[in-house]
Amino acid sequence: MALEMFDKILLKTGEVAYIVEILKDGEAYIADIDKHSGWTETETVLPNEIERVLRKSSEVFGKKVKRYENG
Repeated sequence: MALEMFDKILLKTGEVAYIVEILKDGEAYIADIDKHSGWTETETVLPNEIERVLRKSSEVFGKKVKRYENG
């Protein structure tokens, strides 16, 4: 599953998350997770923890969002 920055995903825990960083070409992701408690937490998410993509960022922004490159 190829994810892009700001894609909205459903985790296998039932929580909704938003991709905010892609690590090592998709080996892991940093995501803002809407927790069941009502809080939003930023955590590392592995591909096997993702149930499915709910919305691609390109559906919202109309184009692929470029990844930030430091340097």
